[in-house]
Amino acid sequence: SKEVQTAPEFLQALDQQQTSHVSTTGASEDDGEEPKVLVVPPLPPQMKYHAFLSHDWETPGNHERVSKINAQLRALGFKMWVDEDRMQDIDKKMTDVIEKSAVVVVFVTKCYVDKINCGETEDDCWKEFNLATRIRPASCMSVAVMESEVQDLKQWRGV
Repeated sequence: SKEVQTAPEFLQALDQQQTSHVSTTGASEDDGEEPKVLVVPPLPPQMKYHAFLSHDWETPGNHERVSKINAQLRALGFKMWVDEDRMQDIDKKMTDVIEKSAVVVVFVTKCYVDKINCGETEDDCWKEFNLATRIRPASCMSVAVMESEVQDLKQWRGV
């Protein structure tokens, strides 16, 4: 079983519906704290993207939330990859992008966990997750929990 890291602070802030208040410096405009300087890290050698964003499209509003997070991270200068166009037959592209992404961020919903557990090998979530866990070290995997019912990682089965 691989150790999974929780989402970085900026993803947690975005996921907590603070997206309209998060400044490009990572500080909330309303909290009165000194702004934090956000420095976009350089990409490691051989990497093309800071992150590959894996998510399901079936959970209502999930794709829109992930797209919003993606847009905000891009606006900050991060190089991201997310399947915005529901591309079909993207196995080679998926492999190339995961191999060239410094981090794989899995946006976890109950539907996503169910897809991983069902073993449907033609499902893109299943393909992305299994490929990422095979070719990327655990230190390159990050989880952004999108629904409270899957917040307890110990309750995930088969993942």
